[in-house]
Amino acid sequence: MFIKFIINLLLLSNIFLLLLAVFKKKYLEKIKYNISERLSIKEFNPIHIKNKAPEKKNNNFTFRINEKTRGEPDNYNLIGMLYNIDENKNYNLYGRHIYPGSHEWEYYVEGTDIGGLKFKYPLEISEEIYDNSKIQLPFSSEPFIIKIYNYDEYRYIPYI
Repeated sequence: MFIKFIINLLLLSNIFLLLLAVFKKKYLEKIKYNISERLSIKEFNPIHIKNKAPEKKNNNFTFRINEKTRGEPDNYNLIGMLYNIDENKNYNLYGRHIYPGSHEWEYYVEGTDIGGLKFKYPLEISEEIYDNSKIQLPFSSEPFIIKIYNYDEYRYIPYI
C-alpha cells in the first residue's frame, strides 16, 4: 500500500514537472515576442541597464532617493583581536566607521569554531571600543578582553 502511494506520488511529480517545463517554454516565448516588439535590442540587453537609485522629479529638480549624504563607509579593517585566556580562544576584530568622520562604528568578529569552520559574527556595539576593555559574546560564557592594534604610521624625518 505504501509503495503504491510512493510510486503514484513520483508519477504525479514527474507529470507536474513536465507540464511546468512546457508552460514555462511557451510563456517565455510569448514574453520574448512581446518585449522584442516594444523595445529595441539595445534597451533589452541587460548589459545596458544601470543600477541607479530611483529618481523623483519635482518641477525642474531631480531628487535622488536612498543616497548616502555623508559619504560611503570605508571597508572593514582588522583593528584588533579578542582573547580569553581561560577558554584559550582568540578571534579577529574588524571594524569601520558608519560614515566618514563618524564617532559610531560597525564591528564584527571573525574566527574558527571547533570543527575548523570560519564564521563572522556582527556585534551590536556602535560606540568606539578601546584597548583592554571587556566584551561578552553571546556564543561564549566568559568575557573576552579586547586588544586594539597600534596602526600609527611611521613618519619620515629627512634630517636623520
